[in-house]
Amino acid sequence: VLACKVPCKGDPEHFFTEIHISPNHDVFTKGTISPVSQLIGVPIRVHRVDPRPSLSIPRSASLDNQLATYLLIDPYSGFAPPQWQQGVGTAVVARDDKKPLSSTHVEAIW
Repeated sequence: VLACKVPCKGDPEHFFTEIHISPNHDVFTKGTISPVSQLIGVPIRVHRVDPRPSLSIPRSASLDNQLATYLLIDPYSGFAPPQWQQGVGTAVVARDDKKPLSSTHVEAIW
């Protein structure tokens, strides 16, 4: 399945990168649906690569991931859930229906 890697500040890449993932990847079962993507009818899931809860990771600017945080902003409150505001690390983004998701598509939603 074509998906995208969303790098954190400490990752050597700096923007969305297209990757291929298994149809059984954790993003499809454990990923968080982006509220804005759901509103536009193309639900995408965002999943942290590091399995530790973000709020339990010591604060480090290198783990900030503004791109992933913005994908999860609630359109009504203007805030992302607390666990997506710090210590996010690198994330994977995929369409909920497992159709291909290009970096251009993610950028348009972001």
